[in-house]
Amino acid sequence: MRMIAGLAPWALPCLVGWVVSVQGAGPAWAAAIVEPPEWKEAPAVAALFQRAGVTGTFVLLEEGTGVLHGFNPGRAAQRFTPASTFKIPNTLIGLSLGAVKSVDERIPYTGAPNPWIREWLEPMGLRGAIRVSNVPIYQELARRIGLAPMGEALRRLNYGNEKIGPDVTTFWLRGPLAISAIEQTRFLSRLAHQRCPFPWKLRPRWPRSPGWMGGRAGASMPKPAGRTALGQVWAGGWAGCSRDRASLPSP
Repeated sequence: MRMIAGLAPWALPCLVGWVVSVQGAGPAWAAAIVEPPEWKEAPAVAALFQRAGVTGTFVLLEEGTGVLHGFNPGRAAQRFTPASTFKIPNTLIGLSLGAVKSVDERIPYTGAPNPWIREWLEPMGLRGAIRVSNVPIYQELARRIGLAPMGEALRRLNYGNEKIGPDVTTFWLRGPLAISAIEQTRFLSRLAHQRCPFPWKLRPRWPRSPGWMGGRAGASMPKPAGRTALGQVWAGGWAGCSRDRASLPSP
């Protein structure tokens, strides 16, 4: 995460969207390749990845021009499971379809008795659940949405490969849903500009101070049993300065 923080000064000047994708010790679970659009390589970002000694990509969508700036365009066009970055569209879909009445409606915990994070055990609304990345709460939200409505919502959002398979509680963690860093960035840009086919009031709230950043991180585990190393690490959201905005995601 120190490397991701190092990207901030480069990304902030007047840009609308960025996405970082880092491969951990586990294997990459790529689902497809999508041809990248207009691209401008950023040598300063490449140097950050080299110093960190990791394989990854960075994508930033420049507001006004639509040009993508970043590092490693081949990987930026490769699709991976979105992991916890899917909490953003999951929240949008759940609120829009009435699975919960508000971000503060408390959802009971229905997960394992000993989760990774003890704070997950408490019933909480989406406002708190996204802050602590409460996976079981978001799985319960997905159950309430339902398999068919969730699939239709992903098609309306044009989110990645739009595949959810037979299990509505794991498709964003283990597949088959997959999305590229470029697609993540464009989705977040549409969300920021109220171009998603859901209520405009669910758009992000922008801070008034210059030099702000905000978003959602996520990590996926390798598929083979017994493996504990991270497969992919995402960081996605928005950044901007003054009146400018930027969208960022990462696997």
